[in-house]
Amino acid sequence: MLPNLRSVLIAGIVLALAQAAAAADSVDSFTRSFKKFANAAPGIDIFAGSRADAAHLEKPLAEMRAKLVTFLGETIARGAIVVCTSLEQKDSVTERRVLRMGYRWVLIQLTPDATNQQMLAQIKSQMGGQLPPGMLERLQSPSPEMKAAADARLVSSTVQRAASAMIFTTLAPEKEFRASRLEDPGRSPLADWLDIALAAHASGTARANLRLLQERLDEGFPLEDVLTMSRPFVPPSAGGASGGAPFVIRMPGPAPAGGGAPAPTPAPGPGSQAPATMNRSVSMPKDVADRMMFDAQSAAFFSYVLEKAGVEKGKALVQWNREGKPVREFVARAEVLGSDLDTIEKEWQSWIKAQKAEPPPGMRILAPPGGAAPRPPSPEKQP
Repeated sequence: MLPNLRSVLIAGIVLALAQAAAAADSVDSFTRSFKKFANAAPGIDIFAGSRADAAHLEKPLAEMRAKLVTFLGETIARGAIVVCTSLEQKDSVTERRVLRMGYRWVLIQLTPDATNQQMLAQIKSQMGGQLPPGMLERLQSPSPEMKAAADARLVSSTVQRAASAMIFTTLAPEKEFRASRLEDPGRSPLADWLDIALAAHASGTARANLRLLQERLDEGFPLEDVLTMSRPFVPPSAGGASGGAPFVIRMPGPAPAGGGAPAPTPAPGPGSQAPATMNRSVSMPKDVADRMMFDAQSAAFFSYVLEKAGVEKGKALVQWNREGKPVREFVARAEVLGSDLDTIEKEWQSWIKAQKAEPPPGMRILAPPGGAAPRPPSPEKQP
């Protein structure tokens, strides 16, 4: 018995030492890969390989947080953003490891270069190590216009996801944060549409899907449904990201030599509300179309409330809903937008049609010569 017990104890000690060594190596790998830029934006630390990798996020993040403070108060949950410029950096960090440093939320963001590395690795694995002619050159040597557009999308996506993370962790501090759950507004006590609208307003993406909304307004959800329904569900993709089947996004810039199509870019990841500009040959799944319509309507209605009723009424609306009261009752008060919801809806729709819609930075809608822009399937009306 004693020799066996001694063997068990030795094996346990060896295993513990191996785990400690692995943990130490992980910590060393993280500290070697990233520098900490404390309070790069108020309440947000950024971990990056260099200051240049973090600097372009600082002002947009600070502006976003200031807008959230207007509606949620100063006690915004503190978090961190890890900017990975390579797959090696990505492999050296985990969400849980950063959360253990005391943050309420953390986002691990890939730069366009790192995203291209990941895309190439995935394509190679799927095609037996072979790449389509010209793809490697296009991804590794983008035009200045394409690079600027990709950088703009990174900033927009990061700021929007950070806004969602702040909202959820500030309003539901008892719930453990997971970046994979950023698509789930049910984690917040606010109505789903208001979660989406607040994040869009704070991040400056409220008008991102305005063109889609204008083109399909007559097939959108009734306003009363938007104010009371859950956000349409989109099942996670094979890679674990929510958003349904991927669709092709075309970047601005000249076509590559040989007449080939520009390299595609994946659809936005979890929590991202940046719109996808699709090639006409790719159909949009209905669940994705429903979600895009719901998000566009939510953002547009909150913008309408702020313009017509004022920021103070917008703050009162958020506080009203935080207390568990239905937003429909607040919206249909005479001193807010009027007492008749049907009239409110008609006036809101007229306002939407009068707005100027522009493609989001770095994207453009493609259509064949003489053709119309792609149109997603219309969401089903709610009863």
